[in-house]
Amino acid sequence: MGRKILLASTVALMASASATIFSLATAQAQAPSPPVTAQQQSAPPVAHTTARARLARPSGDQVRAARAECRAEANAKGLIGGARAQLLRTCFAAKVPAFVRRNECRKQGKAKGLAQGGLRSFVRQCTTRN
Repeated sequence: MGRKILLASTVALMASASATIFSLATAQAQAPSPPVTAQQQSAPPVAHTTARARLARPSGDQVRAARAECRAEANAKGLIGGARAQLLRTCFAAKVPAFVRRNECRKQGKAKGLAQGGLRSFVRQCTTRN
């Protein structure tokens, strides 16, 4: 009999805790957001120019979007061969400089024979220097 009571009280306690968590989550989701001031509405977004933001690894989506934009630009100009390749390189370097910098550092590290952890730390140091 004692086990049944213990089990029932445990289940009731868990149900109560779940209900409390659920009610807190829904109350937080339904809470009104703070009012936006006129200054916040008219202020342009701030460009992040900190060293960390410049050295941050760009996301795959950012890289793909930059490549697509550069390809579209080359297609619009009707370029082929070496001229197209040169435009793609300069365009991509201008749009995603952190990616290009990391890639150059990676090539340098591989040329030195570095691999795995050594290569990773070399790339980190190289990107912070440049």
